[in-house]
Amino acid sequence: MFRTFFVAQTKAARYGWPSMYRRMCSANGVSSSTADRQIPASKARYIIGIGFGTVASFGSFVYFHQQRGSLTWNYALEGAIRTITSSQVRVRSFKDNIPRDELFEELKDIILFPQDAECKSWLVSVTGNHMVGKSQLLSQLLNGRKGVLHIHMSNETTPQEEVSSILGIENAGHVALALAEAERRLGHKPILLFDIHERVTDARILDAVSGFAKTFGYDKALAKVVVMASIAATADHITGDGRKIDFFVPEFTRSELDSVEAKRVFEMWYGKPVPDSDVDRIFDLVGGRIGDIKDILLAAETDGLDNALAWMERRLVLDLERYDTIDRAGGFGPKEHCLAGWLAHEVAGHPFEQCFPASRLDFDTREFGIRVREKAAHPIYYHPGVNGYCARSPFVHRKLASLRCEVKPCRPDQNPVRA
Repeated sequence: MFRTFFVAQTKAARYGWPSMYRRMCSANGVSSSTADRQIPASKARYIIGIGFGTVASFGSFVYFHQQRGSLTWNYALEGAIRTITSSQVRVRSFKDNIPRDELFEELKDIILFPQDAECKSWLVSVTGNHMVGKSQLLSQLLNGRKGVLHIHMSNETTPQEEVSSILGIENAGHVALALAEAERRLGHKPILLFDIHERVTDARILDAVSGFAKTFGYDKALAKVVVMASIAATADHITGDGRKIDFFVPEFTRSELDSVEAKRVFEMWYGKPVPDSDVDRIFDLVGGRIGDIKDILLAAETDGLDNALAWMERRLVLDLERYDTIDRAGGFGPKEHCLAGWLAHEVAGHPFEQCFPASRLDFDTREFGIRVREKAAHPIYYHPGVNGYCARSPFVHRKLASLRCEVKPCRPDQNPVRA
């Protein structure tokens, strides 16, 4: 009886008082010709009547179904909206953060551009090699900002499934509604941050992320999509219909590790100041991967630096051994280019600071990226800034020449090396 009377009042609001209905819709930016209406409960209660204001407010978000001609509450949709508006990246402390001000400002201009900016990027691919500080840079940028959904991808679920799981709604149309209403409440577009770690190797999942970004970022302009990929080569799968912006986070240079802030952080990890000669030893072993440097210094605090360096060296040798199995497992890509050993020798033959040109190879970087992810082998990485393949560190650069070298292609019909 109560529901019948409530619906009757609702119908009266629409059919009995059309001018008031139009005024309320107009006041809330809702077109009366749209099939699905979204009316905040605080406004809808005036349509329904003062006597039922508390009932409408209890629903919090009223979803209007034109075909039924009645106002009903969609609790799942409201829950999804609140999840988006309340989600944020929270970092308690940046005391072990080594500032990279220039990179920070560049990334800020790309992701947090003003709404009236002439050049708007709805898909940003933030890539870089293992342990170079991508997560730290993004956390610093997005810390405390509301409306940031952090989505951890896997080989088992699509981006739509991951987002639906977080929001508690399965319908893609409802996801779109939730993002649109979240933008209205936040005053800025939500950010969908897809975290693609090294173990995500299924190309179909990477392609699905690209399609999701295109739909919700470009076509519907409902969110800014940021993809953080641990390997730059695999990020090539996420094309965003050719409209993405690539942002590559390089390793720390040796000079960056001499800064006052870097020395302060090293002392915090190591428990005492780190001499420049020891920083040289660490850099020779792992290069400018700040995560590896942190692991070494934390281990050195209890086990001593020599033992910590020996432990990290064993890890790097195992990494090289995994890479050395790529040719025996079929090489790169569907054409099975058995060139892992050959590529290692070519990279080793170039100076450490200069990468081997990717244009010399007849397989694309995506094939390289997928295979090294599958093997969890990263002695060589692809650098999009120079379009080349580079050694992970000076130590690895010297070791690459010791790998097996198969100059000939796997099959007689292949010509994988370009002159």
